[in-house]
Amino acid sequence: MDDEDGLPPNSTLPRLTPAACFKTLVQSHVLGLAEFGHRSKGAQLCLYAWDIALFPDSQVRDEQIQRLWRTCEPLTPKPVPEGLPLWFRDQVRGLVARKRELLPMVMTFITNAKLEAVDEETDRLIVTTEPGTEEFTIRWRPDPTGTPSFGQCLRRLANDTEDLSDWVFERRRGLQLTGEDAADVAMVCGAWRVELAGYRELAAMWNQKAAPSAKRVTGEWVRMADEIDGKIKRLLVALV
Repeated sequence: MDDEDGLPPNSTLPRLTPAACFKTLVQSHVLGLAEFGHRSKGAQLCLYAWDIALFPDSQVRDEQIQRLWRTCEPLTPKPVPEGLPLWFRDQVRGLVARKRELLPMVMTFITNAKLEAVDEETDRLIVTTEPGTEEFTIRWRPDPTGTPSFGQCLRRLANDTEDLSDWVFERRRGLQLTGEDAADVAMVCGAWRVELAGYRELAAMWNQKAAPSAKRVTGEWVRMADEIDGKIKRLLVALV
């Protein structure tokens, strides 16, 4: 999520739209992809997966995934590379599972999603739902030395989590935490966990490929991501 999506200094609860939640799914999926064409296709895959995830029946979801591949297969280069059908379906299943596990409360269909290249570090995501169209910045290229750096992205999530935890426990002590507040917090936490999943996966991949001298840093990023996710989970438990 963008910096402005975090908890503001005045300790008010951030409110996320379904489109903003969808944005985190796209960012987690395209993070680190250097080719814009791959990111653009990844955003479309997120669109299909998000809407498939809204079907409550698992058999229907699987049928929709199979149908999606049959629709996309004629558009792939011939001959179809070996293993591509399985890879495609696994990618969609993974996105469907991420949406259902981390954002089950968001039941709005995404009508359309389009990614536009902006510069060497960001894209513009245009998301259309029934209420209207919203635009978001996708920061797809956090790296060890970029702006923001990978560590800065994780520290921002850690700080936002601490601020939100303080807000929740302060409201609970004053018996001011409403059911609506709890639902909004759960949505924010789900969106942060989606974003965090992307950072964790990229950090783990870098850690596998890193030179021995760099593994301490990349390993620390993986540890930070796991620690932040644990704190968010504990916050969600506290809402019950």
